[in-house]
Amino acid sequence: MKAGDRDTLVWMQNAEPLSLFCPDETDGETLRACEQVFESLYSYKLGGTEAVPALAESCTPNNDASVWTCKLRDNVKFHDGASLDGMLPVAVTEFRCRTAHLRKGSETDATRAQAAEGSAISARSMGS
Repeated sequence: MKAGDRDTLVWMQNAEPLSLFCPDETDGETLRACEQVFESLYSYKLGGTEAVPALAESCTPNNDASVWTCKLRDNVKFHDGASLDGMLPVAVTEFRCRTAHLRKGSETDATRAQAAEGSAISARSMGS
């Protein structure tokens, strides 16, 4: 199949996605559409439940697992040619934390993220 000059995405599945605000979705139809648009630091091995690196090469915790540092894959490019660096995952994490209270009624499970050295990010759990 060749897309040609078309600028419309045609999508077919059992039902329409409920939303494309993917960070807080839980239904399969929405998550399927989100997976076509977004890529996470880790994913699942096809056909299983084993976590495998996606945008991250690896993530390692500190001794009490309160801080995780993820090494990002090198040479990742977006559709517009922009490169992935540590600032984008930080911005996404901060956005998700700021909207968490809208979904759950509190901010107790917030996470603080920051760009670490080179192409890495570091995230600290701030709650339970």
